[in-house]
Amino acid sequence: MALNTATKIKFQQALDTGVFSSEDFEFLESQSYDDAVISIIYRFNKKYKMSITIGSNGVIEIEQSPGSILDKENHSKKDTWGVITSIKNWLDLMETDMNLSPSNRILEEKHKIFEETLKRIESSVDKIDKDVLFTSSESKELAIRLTKLEETFKVKLEEEHQDKNKLNQEMANLSKEIELLKNQLDSFTKGNWVKAFTTKVYTWSRRNPNTVKALGGAALEMLPPDIKEHFPVEILHLEEGTSSDNNIGSE
Repeated sequence: MALNTATKIKFQQALDTGVFSSEDFEFLESQSYDDAVISIIYRFNKKYKMSITIGSNGVIEIEQSPGSILDKENHSKKDTWGVITSIKNWLDLMETDMNLSPSNRILEEKHKIFEETLKRIESSVDKIDKDVLFTSSESKELAIRLTKLEETFKVKLEEEHQDKNKLNQEMANLSKEIELLKNQLDSFTKGNWVKAFTTKVYTWSRRNPNTVKALGGAALEMLPPDIKEHFPVEILHLEEGTSSDNNIGSE
């Protein structure tokens, strides 16, 4: 069973949107038993495609990439106009996906860098007695150091951010993050807490690079000596400085 000419023209015309045109697509027809199958494939990136199967019983099945939520989705339509609507919606999804592609690549690259960094953190943590809990005195000492780090961090944030709204938001976020790190001291093993802390510092360096750079090695002074000894400073893109800001761990 083949698609009639009038329906074929309607489907092809639906591809002309102003952003796309029918010339951008391969429009292929085939048969599967008594079903008519139409494949619409974007010529310049074949991951964008739609397959329309029109059964002799009147059932119309559509498979498309991308979908509204998933990379590939299936749904059915009752008539020609339903298919035309699906084509137009699919083209909108294609346009959105293409416009987001540069941002997606950046996010994927950042995620890859973070995963590599986390592996290096875990490798360093493996060198310490990672499965024990902090003692009560160690927890109290680290909580004091976290408070001092927060105070120093906020001073540097004020120098980095001119936008008051952004500054206030960053400070609010920092306070919540520091409080969480304090609470985790009594429930996390040393290994897990160090991973949580260094991951957080890594995140801060992405959000506020100038602030973290200005702090130098101050964040690393937070770590107990046995942990700091094995910790690779460069993974946080920090340099150990000699300013007074680096003396957060001292009384």
